[in-house]
Amino acid sequence: VHYEIDLPLSSKYQLNKNLPGSGQKYQPAKLTLKGEKIDAEIRYHGDNDFHWAYEKKSIRIKTKDGLDLVLINPKHSSIVSSLAGYWFADKLNLLIPKTNFAGVFINNEFKGIYLQVEKLDDDFLLNRTLEGSIFRGENVGKDNIHGLSLFTDYSTWNIAGGDNINNDITPLLTSVADDRKKLDQVMDYNYAARVLSFYSFVESTHIDRQHNWNFYLEDNKYSPIIWDPVAWVMRANDGNKIDE
Repeated sequence: VHYEIDLPLSSKYQLNKNLPGSGQKYQPAKLTLKGEKIDAEIRYHGDNDFHWAYEKKSIRIKTKDGLDLVLINPKHSSIVSSLAGYWFADKLNLLIPKTNFAGVFINNEFKGIYLQVEKLDDDFLLNRTLEGSIFRGENVGKDNIHGLSLFTDYSTWNIAGGDNINNDITPLLTSVADDRKKLDQVMDYNYAARVLSFYSFVESTHIDRQHNWNFYLEDNKYSPIIWDPVAWVMRANDGNKIDE
């Protein structure tokens, strides 16, 4: 798959004039789909500098008919590892976003291969006929509130998609705070064991107490969603960081 984007000079100027903040504001653009140019809005995606500080930038582009593309500039030259990590997680029957490679052209200039990643939102649930809720926990970068663990502060979590009635992360945080005595009541241990096996196998450091946690909640059970594992590349000396 590839995408052709027309980015006016005025939009590029607005995106770049005061980075990183200016890059988070949508600007007018055109996206070519099936040979037809349609109106779109574009901004940069991500707050770490590898997303916006260099010539190849991670981007998000939206159209009026609901198309919402996230095209990520991979963190390392070995971009195959990201796709391979998601493939392995899928084989373990874990929840993952749809992911594929995409070529991107901006103003007829090839910008390289990107990782297109499905957003964790209402559409993610609808595409899988899931009826629960998605919780996103993040306490780094622009989402940083303090240096504490995600699992000690409700305010570091938000609902990314799903039923607003079924929207309480408190039982999970309470069970973790209570020495995990009631963790079996809020998590499927079989599923959790597969998640631990996955992160141990891919030796990922890209998930810890403050970063990269997403949970799917249904029937009072919280299931981690695999997100941005950067498999086999961002490795700790002891293999992984999820054991913390």
